[in-house]
Amino acid sequence: MNAMIGDQTGCVERYTWPISGWRLGRGLGEKFDLADEHGMDTWNDPRTTIDVIVGTKRGNDMAFRINHIHLKAPDPGKTVAWWIKAFKFTVVSDEVRPVGDRFIRCMSEDGSMAVNISGARTGEKPGPGDASIHYGLEHFGIDSADVDADVARLVGLGAKLHEGPLSTPTGGRIAFLSGPDDVRFELVLRKA
Repeated sequence: MNAMIGDQTGCVERYTWPISGWRLGRGLGEKFDLADEHGMDTWNDPRTTIDVIVGTKRGNDMAFRINHIHLKAPDPGKTVAWWIKAFKFTVVSDEVRPVGDRFIRCMSEDGSMAVNISGARTGEKPGPGDASIHYGLEHFGIDSADVDADVARLVGLGAKLHEGPLSTPTGGRIAFLSGPDDVRFELVLRKA
């Protein structure tokens, strides 16, 4: 089934009762109000169906979204262990690919971002990591509920603090650090 939302179309999956335990929302923390054309609550009506848009598209093209972050490491297992301890990543798979590298697929704690960590492929000689400010992909950001406490915790795990913690004009906090293999990342606390 297809649906149109504004100028976006997408594949629709239809779910029917029971839908207990679902938290549906238009935004973080919002719950859909399910009502019929007369304004009557239909949430508990066993005839209620919910159409969920999965994979929205613009015209015939899939909407762009970041698929994953890929980190190269001389010792992928050691690097993955650090990210698990630091940010509660989970390992999805761990394999040696036909091209000769150990390839470990991880997922962020909230399940929103895939992070792949691999070694060199057969015959590859990767250059060193670079945690300095540079052109190209310079860092990636990770949300934090308490930047100052996370900086102290991560430095205790061996991360290097490069800048911050700093207050932002909107009342947030940020800090730049590097982890294993000189991968630069930013901790971000946003204030509404």
